[in-house]
Amino acid sequence: MAMKKGIVLLLLLMIVALGTVALAAGADDKNKAKDADDLQSYADRAACNIDFHSKVISGTADRVPQAAALKDWAAKIARDESQLKNLAAAGDADAFHKFVKETLSSDLKAADSAVRDERKNFKAYNTTEDTKEALKNDYKTGHDAFAACEKQGNIKVAQQRVNAYSRFLSQRQDELDKLAKRNITTTGVSAIIADAQTTIVKPLQDAVGSADAEKATAALKQYCLFDGCRNGTNFHFSAKFEQARLAALLAQVKPEADAAGLSSQLAKIQGSLDDSKSALRSVGTADYKSTQSNQVWSPLKSAAEALRKLRQDLNAAKKAEMEKMKEERKAEQEKKKGEQQAQRSNRTTAPAKPAPARTNTT
Repeated sequence: MAMKKGIVLLLLLMIVALGTVALAAGADDKNKAKDADDLQSYADRAACNIDFHSKVISGTADRVPQAAALKDWAAKIARDESQLKNLAAAGDADAFHKFVKETLSSDLKAADSAVRDERKNFKAYNTTEDTKEALKNDYKTGHDAFAACEKQGNIKVAQQRVNAYSRFLSQRQDELDKLAKRNITTTGVSAIIADAQTTIVKPLQDAVGSADAEKATAALKQYCLFDGCRNGTNFHFSAKFEQARLAALLAQVKPEADAAGLSSQLAKIQGSLDDSKSALRSVGTADYKSTQSNQVWSPLKSAAEALRKLRQDLNAAKKAEMEKMKEERKAEQEKKKGEQQAQRSNRTTAPAKPAPARTNTT
């Protein structure tokens, strides 16, 4: 009797565990993969979950003939796995994550529900204790394989995360190099990139390099370049980078703006930038809560728009000055041309000198 209760309890736990895996497969990740390599690592890790589901579902259908309809669900999630791999290979990040959230997660939950319904009929099916014991062993074997697969998957995902972060920071550095060629001081922005490397990328890389799946898994939750680590370190790189970039551009245009009498616009932009920085300091390394993201980005966007308008005004002033100089040069040229024409006209209309008298020599 005790064994029977134990088997029933384990079958119940099996269903709960499957449901948990389904939710994990559709979890929202703000640092989610963006390119084909990243997506492939996510697809490989998701395959661990899908294969675990498939084996439990197919195993139940094989051992309990009355539950043969479950094979349709096994076939369906197999098709889902194939579609997930195709989206990963295509590098379609938006479609990939949408498919995981809206289709795969939904199908896995529905499959779990179907297994639960069949389990309720085990008594009516006269399912033997030996069959239940075999299902228990199938589950344990499948779960062990799933755990090992997921550990390796987490290491691969962590490595791809490091690669993605490194590529992203390299791209931002390229942007700074272009700004530097325009004689814009980028020291403050470069410091943000260096800090991100030290605070986020380096410890994440160290965890991956240890080849310890548990460390890699923990590091994924601990170190986020942007946000999304609920109880970890969120660097908020995009906000910090944009704040520093705008500060550098503002410093570059300040002398010209002051000379043009646009100091009030400078003050407005600086005020918005300060509001954004203050809001981000309040967030610290925590994940954004409630309206915090808007409190950081709304004034930052206002500062960017105002700076764009300031640059337009300065360019318009330059253009107006150039047009003025052009008109002045044109007027000067017309004046000279008129003077030259007058001189030529005077020479043409001047009376001719009389011819010298001829002397008769005969």
